[in-house]
Amino acid sequence: MSLFDLVMHVKDCRFEDAMKFLADRLGISCNSRCGFPKRTSSFVKQCQELSELTNHRQCSYQPPIYDEAILNYFEDRYYTGWIDEGISPDVMKRFGIKWYEYRKHIIIPCRNAQGKLIGIRRRSLVEGEQKYMPLTIEGRDYAFSTGLALYGLYENLATIQHRRECYLFEGEKSVLKAATIYGDFPCVASFSHSVSRQEVSLLAELGVSKITLCFDYDGGPEKKIYGLIRDKIIGWGIDCGYMYKDYNIMLDEHDSPIDKGRDTFEYLKKESRIK
Repeated sequence: MSLFDLVMHVKDCRFEDAMKFLADRLGISCNSRCGFPKRTSSFVKQCQELSELTNHRQCSYQPPIYDEAILNYFEDRYYTGWIDEGISPDVMKRFGIKWYEYRKHIIIPCRNAQGKLIGIRRRSLVEGEQKYMPLTIEGRDYAFSTGLALYGLYENLATIQHRRECYLFEGEKSVLKAATIYGDFPCVASFSHSVSRQEVSLLAELGVSKITLCFDYDGGPEKKIYGLIRDKIIGWGIDCGYMYKDYNIMLDEHDSPIDKGRDTFEYLKKESRIK
């Protein structure tokens, strides 16, 4: 996590408050809207050097690009359980979903904005195995840093750029369900109920000016976390809201807001966005 994330976690505060806390500690003033320090004290040089080192480490890291040929190893078959849950075979084909019969795994390729294969996740149907993990096959690990990627970014790129907004889900299945219901829909998944600065940057580079968090309903305590994430994204200069109102009425625990179909999602989208 970033230093801002750490302070927010420890002090249980908003992004703007974390920035003010750090600014006070470091003897600098900061622009709370964009998060860049202003040149106001003798500590700034040290802070800039540290910031440059951190930014270099973040920007210089490039996820590995894997050979597309590995996907030919798997079958173009689609898990009937996902079809029953409302994900169409055509959508699974569009997103490159495949089947690994030997291990009983659903294969989920992840691509960067240019369409390059940066990793593969698998959804295990074997009892006792962890459901979602990076794929390992023949001694090769196809892992990638989920904090530096967004599922569905490549497949939904044109729609996101055109509408300049994005609906951010937790899991891959939600992106697939949205594609089944709407066709072209500006959404991605962050692989968890969190979002990193790097993930927001991926959307900002596409001209996105509005993000709506559509994270899962886990029973109640997560509402505060979603509010903190929203504040953090607003602090980075992008309008952000989150769905949560009436989750306890419209959804079952652990549901995504898209799980109950289009009518429920439209209701939550319209009524539950908190600005």
